[in-house]
Amino acid sequence: MLRKRLRRFATLTIATCGVLALLPQAPALAASAPVLAASQGPYNIIGESSNRCIDVPHGTTENVQVIIYGCKAGAVNQYWHFNDSYPGYYYIKNDLTGKCLNVQGASQQTNAAIIQYPCSAVDNERWYPRLVAVSGSTDYYHLVSLDSALCITAAGNGTANSVKLVQSGCDPSNYSQLWTWKRPAGV
Repeated sequence: MLRKRLRRFATLTIATCGVLALLPQAPALAASAPVLAASQGPYNIIGESSNRCIDVPHGTTENVQVIIYGCKAGAVNQYWHFNDSYPGYYYIKNDLTGKCLNVQGASQQTNAAIIQYPCSAVDNERWYPRLVAVSGSTDYYHLVSLDSALCITAAGNGTANSVKLVQSGCDPSNYSQLWTWKRPAGV
């Protein structure tokens, strides 16, 4: 259902852009980010295509690449806070380790690893949640890096447990880049 809506949306968007290109230019409006307090959470961040949570493997405190894994009640290594950063951007901080989602080495390259790393107020750990789609009562977002302008993506568009996260070009039709967040059960 969501895939049909996104295809229809993409078709309408392309047609609309063609018509709008003929009109006088007006200032662009940015897509609105969700309204989050200075620090909100904890949340499970859940992939649309996988229905799995962003997870710190085995709850390690090492600076490792994060993965998707089946959401588990009480798994604090899957709990994340959105902490206010640059206007509209957030640090996404893990509850268990206290580390932030980060593009490894501040890479600008596609397929660079998304790791957890000590929060240090750098642009490669600032994320903009850009609304992409709505399915029923669920909003889906791209998580866009301030530094690279690339999106958090499940590697190889994978949906299985332990698929690693990377960054790649933002594409509304790539469901492995669509994320939502919900309060963990019982929290």
